[in-house]
Amino acid sequence: MSSAEQRSVAGALGSFVASLAAVSSGGFVFFNDTPDTVNHRNLPLGAVAMVLVIAGVVVAARTATARLWLGGALGLLDVFLIWQSTTNNAFRFVWGSGEGEMFMFQVVLGLTALVLIATGLQPSRQTEPDTEVATELKPGAGRWLVRAAGYLCGTVIIVFVATWAGIDYYTPTICDDCLDGLKGLYWGMAAVLACLVAVVVIELVLRSRRRQERTEGIRA
Repeated sequence: MSSAEQRSVAGALGSFVASLAAVSSGGFVFFNDTPDTVNHRNLPLGAVAMVLVIAGVVVAARTATARLWLGGALGLLDVFLIWQSTTNNAFRFVWGSGEGEMFMFQVVLGLTALVLIATGLQPSRQTEPDTEVATELKPGAGRWLVRAAGYLCGTVIIVFVATWAGIDYYTPTICDDCLDGLKGLYWGMAAVLACLVAVVVIELVLRSRRRQERTEGIRA
């Protein structure tokens, strides 16, 4: 590991640890039942934590090694949160006091970790031509792991937008106590199917192009 990579890893992980300290000190995480948790939050510290996380990602983006380390750290944190939320009924993550915040936080955290790890394992040859990982990539194989991470992130965003659009569409036309607002979930399910079809089409097109490039290369 070069000195530049060491500095990137240290900066990214340092920002990550500092953000955890800010979130913990700001009263956003609880491991036991605590009354009136919302009023104990320190919103300025929450903003500082967000800035530190973004800074860590920006620093890690410089080298593949730093992306791998930060992605692994975020992945471990996500696993810890999932474990606590499934085994500890008193575990709480309170940001805006809305329902589903923990799940959304876990999804965003997991996707960020996946993108960092994917781009760390399969860095771009143009941006990091001297890395050992980049030289191990087979010509024409493509960055399939990076594409998979991109597909997953795009699918999650589209499904989220479609679901909430469907809920907003149905809610004004029904009674407040009915469950018909859940029909908006059908929009999310349809978005999943549409994304799957789009991924298959994109992969088939890319496969056809790679096959054509190999054929032209052999002829040349």
